[in-house]
Amino acid sequence: MHEVEEDGRAPVVSGPEGPEERNGESVHGAEKVASSPCASCGESSREEDCTCPAAEDSVRRMLLPRNSRFLESADFLIHLLETAEMAESLGTLLDAATIYTILLDPEGRILFPNRLCCVRFGKSLEALLGTVVFDLFPPELAASRRARFEEAVASRSRVSFRDCAADGTFFDMTVVPIFRNERVFRVAVFANDVTDLVVTRHALEVSEERFRLVLEGSGEGYWDWDIPAGTVYHSPRCAELLGYDPSEIEAADLNSWRSYVHPDDIPMVESAIRANLEGTTAFFEVQVRVRAKNGAQKWVLSRAKVTARDEAGRPLRMSGVHVDITAVKRTEVELAKAGRLLTQLGEMNQALQANRLATMGTMVAGVTHEINNPVASIRMNAELLRENLTTPRRKNKAELLEERLDYVNAIVRLTERLERIVDGLKSFSRRREIRVEPVLLASCLAESWKLACSDRKRVANVEMDMQVETDIRVSADSQQLLQVFVNVLLNAVKAVNRMERPLGHLWVRGKKSGGEAVVTIEDDGCGIDPQDLPHIFDPFFSTDPASGMGLGLSVTHSILVAHGGSIAAASELGKGTTVTIRLPLIPSL
Repeated sequence: MHEVEEDGRAPVVSGPEGPEERNGESVHGAEKVASSPCASCGESSREEDCTCPAAEDSVRRMLLPRNSRFLESADFLIHLLETAEMAESLGTLLDAATIYTILLDPEGRILFPNRLCCVRFGKSLEALLGTVVFDLFPPELAASRRARFEEAVASRSRVSFRDCAADGTFFDMTVVPIFRNERVFRVAVFANDVTDLVVTRHALEVSEERFRLVLEGSGEGYWDWDIPAGTVYHSPRCAELLGYDPSEIEAADLNSWRSYVHPDDIPMVESAIRANLEGTTAFFEVQVRVRAKNGAQKWVLSRAKVTARDEAGRPLRMSGVHVDITAVKRTEVELAKAGRLLTQLGEMNQALQANRLATMGTMVAGVTHEINNPVASIRMNAELLRENLTTPRRKNKAELLEERLDYVNAIVRLTERLERIVDGLKSFSRRREIRVEPVLLASCLAESWKLACSDRKRVANVEMDMQVETDIRVSADSQQLLQVFVNVLLNAVKAVNRMERPLGHLWVRGKKSGGEAVVTIEDDGCGIDPQDLPHIFDPFFSTDPASGMGLGLSVTHSILVAHGGSIAAASELGKGTTVTIRLPLIPSL
């Protein structure tokens, strides 16, 4: 019998070429086994090569090894199956194994199955002996396993694979050919049930995929710091936040973040990390300025905490996320700017009232009419933006970003308009300066409607139809022309809303006529009383004193006259109004 190695491993006794044979003796490693006639039938051949039934049965009888930890060793079982000195205890040995073990002849007939195989097949040992093993499986599984079996026999080498039985059980299987006289004598098959491993691994993969999708959907970048190893993992989104390709920061140094963060913010970050590592804070959250790959500055919110400590309380791992808050910071800046402008306007209003200058007081009232709408719109957009940022929404990242940018852009446009009003107050005593430039009429009208729609509630029941020739250009001050169209459009919206109908309409048309650009803005609102129509462009005249001091159309008229244009209105009480604006075209080259 083979001696077991001192380290507990069975000696290697076979290979693709089969065992070495010298002078009629099979040599396994350094040991020789003498041949002898078959004791069962008495024929003059070696017992291990005889195919009589008694000799076949002797394959299942071998000595129990000295070291019982070989009960789960496939290599040791193969060693026993190749050993000529067999004893009664092979069945006991194989039955004690915790893996499925079955011995086959080269045609796949069962010579010996261990107890686990009998339980698996639901048959007794006697019923399984001589059965072709592939007949015990469903056709598709039988074909797959037969192919692996034949591959092992043909290649004269082990074949390992994983498959799934009909009942959903996963097996790691190894097919091992056993040689005698340089031919495949037997085939041992070992199968280990790895269902729990597969299920656990699949659950882990699903969990990781869900976590990845959540992070991608939120737009957050994830990072994980292995503190003892001194390595940091960054998710691809961390790189994308700064405009880098993920491969550019995969091997980033532990301290590489310092090269991205604004120098003035580094001490704050270091202090926050140190406090969390020492355990004085449950987590940390910092807002820092970072430099993107293109050189632009961005704002990033970083949240993190120590997620693992050893028994002594020393930190082992820190995990966190990065969130791009550049849009939020930009909004805060614009809101602060708008707040300062409103404060300036309030201070100016108080000063004018204190001086009780009649002319200036009247002008302030007129200016109030001009700024009420943008101020209210700034407040409304700011409130909507705050609600958008603080209230969970069931929208994807792109939709949320687009909605937030709409609010920010509206605030920026309205803030710029307030700045122009403040500038106008400062230069009240000076003549209005016109900064002439080529203006595309279609774009100016579209921008005017956007400003008019900044208060969404005001235009909620108004349907607008705009058809303007796209190649009309006029020579004008674009900002003053924008003010003209916004004034007229807002008056039309007010007239429509006074009708208190489910839906009102505006029609905007722009065309060339002769050497002029002609714009008509028509509504189906309440119309203007015939007695009031001749006075609508007079200063301080208003058909609705509650909504303003009547300077809007007066200013509109003066702007158009200064541009060499004109404005006129036609109206029918209860049916609507049409305003016609004419401006000189830029001469064709």
